[in-house]
Amino acid sequence: MKFRDFLAPSCFTAQLARIMQPATVLFGLRHGCRGTRVSTSRNTTIRLTLWLCLASLAFGIFAVSSAEAFEITTREVGSSTLNESELVTKSPGDTVSIEFVVDTAGIEIWGFSFGLAFNPASLSAFTVQNANLPPLLPLGSSTVDAAAGTISNISQVGFFSGLAPGVYVVGTADFTVDTIPPGGIDLITTMGPSESMIVAGETCPGSLPGCTVTLYPMKIVSSPSVPTLSPLGVLLMIGLLFSTSFWALGPGRNLSRSMVRNGRSALMLLALIPFSLAAAPSASAAADKTAPEAATRPVLDASSPKLTEEWGIEIVAMRLSGENRFLDFRYRVVDVEKAGALFGPKIRPFLVDRNTGHTLKVPVPPKLGPMKSSRSQPKKDRVFFVFFANPGGTAETGHKVDVDFGPLMITGIAVQ
Repeated sequence: MKFRDFLAPSCFTAQLARIMQPATVLFGLRHGCRGTRVSTSRNTTIRLTLWLCLASLAFGIFAVSSAEAFEITTREVGSSTLNESELVTKSPGDTVSIEFVVDTAGIEIWGFSFGLAFNPASLSAFTVQNANLPPLLPLGSSTVDAAAGTISNISQVGFFSGLAPGVYVVGTADFTVDTIPPGGIDLITTMGPSESMIVAGETCPGSLPGCTVTLYPMKIVSSPSVPTLSPLGVLLMIGLLFSTSFWALGPGRNLSRSMVRNGRSALMLLALIPFSLAAAPSASAAADKTAPEAATRPVLDASSPKLTEEWGIEIVAMRLSGENRFLDFRYRVVDVEKAGALFGPKIRPFLVDRNTGHTLKVPVPPKLGPMKSSRSQPKKDRVFFVFFANPGGTAETGHKVDVDFGPLMITGIAVQ
């Protein structure tokens, strides 16, 4: 068959059919184009090679589609980082709370076991806790070796069933930052020879084809040290600079009159800039001082009847939840119209613990959004909730806390 005959539409369709139908090739059926007869039974090797290529392609597609891939993220508690590395800024002496998040990528998981490596002699006072993830059960307690810079046995397993696909916080760790080296502190999730993910009873060590585990680390760096000068030191430096400049522009320096005149004018203009910049914050501060007086917002005690009369809500409870990792604030709507000002996506409440001075925010899981029900519209007699993250469990039973909705601050709420 000639090349031009092969390019003919009818012949090209026939050849394409041969490629798409391996059985035709295998059994040696003949196709003709413009009267040209082509026999496929003459070369058995080509036909078998074609079959092997197609079988390999089909197996590859199946393997890719059924590949098991897990993502483990190490991040600070309260962060929404998922499946990417996180960089945080801390200072020596800070207490840090981190969590380990597993994204099962749509696969039912029957267990997991992994560890953490960090810079030794940089962190101390470690406490590690596995999350409650029924039907999985912890395989003993995690082991911390501060001298070697490792945490091992962050593990749970399901004996009768697995954990549904999803994103889970599988454990937390609290520690104190002692020192921060120039390169920062690396918190690297690790999987040793005896550690793996478990899928339906089969182990996934994270390094075999079709079963991968991606580990996203967290790094702690120190804020840059910026030397500061006292106001007197700044004035002395400015005075020295201008004195030197005027001396350089003085008589006997072999400078033309125009150069001296323009130079001194420029210096005077530069001298006005610091005074104008200094005056701007003062004016802004004066404006900020009068602004709250012009538009004050209500601050009501938790027992005040005005919460119901003017804002249409009544407090139900403020409880510790999730092994003291959250504060669960509940309130009931008694008047939809009055409570409407506390609802909507622009309302971003936060909590202040009077006993510790800590500010606690609403956690924002990637697939759930802010953990509060006030994003929707208020409904009469319905109880709504707001969860506040409690890293390190600093807020305890008996503490007095304030909840700031923005338009309204509620003070003196007792934690139960």
